Amino acid sequence: MDGDRLRAARARLCLRRYAPVFLYDRAYGVNMVDFGIPVRAVSSDERPTIRFHVPRKLSQPQLERAGIKPALWQIGEFITDVIEGQYLPHLWSWWGSSQSYLPASGSRACHDPMRGGISVSVARDYSAGTLGGLVCDHATGELMMLSNWHVLVAERWIAAGLPICQPDRLDGGLPSDVVATTTRHALR
Repeated sequence: MDGDRLRAARARLCLRRYAPVFLYDRAYGVNMVDFGIPVRAVSSDERPTIRFHVPRKLSQPQLERAGIKPALWQIGEFITDVIEGQYLPHLWSWWGSSQSYLPASGSRACHDPMRGGISVSVARDYSAGTLGGLVCDHATGELMMLSNWHVLVAERWIAAGLPICQPDRLDGGLPSDVVATTTRHALR
């Protein structure tokens, strides 16, 4: 097993062991725990970290006043990062409203550069989905978008070249907001 795959396996073990501690103890105020590239204004270290997602980042004095425990700086060999974000499900029109309930900001706004967690959809469909992340294609070395099959394809017959919008169509994206096209998918 090469170094990156071994490191990812060790990270999964750390997440399996420590994520429940932070997720199920309200004293931490953590919504989600994952493993990925740090999201910082300035970072010279691009090694993947264990990331804690919170609704609002607070300073050390604010954490103390609110009675919130700070996240650990390091878990095992992994440095940690705290990311501010609110994650809510999309409201679909067949649930009783055709209006979105969040403003086009955060994950629902236009992003450049793109990153995991932002809204994307197929340009031809009035739909919503989430970009899983950016990856490097081992065959070509190109930077590519990665998401779930149901977000960017959803039909077995889809061929390469299908336009992808960002933000997604339900978040105000237009068919002209194309940021990429499909290259391949898991069922083809």
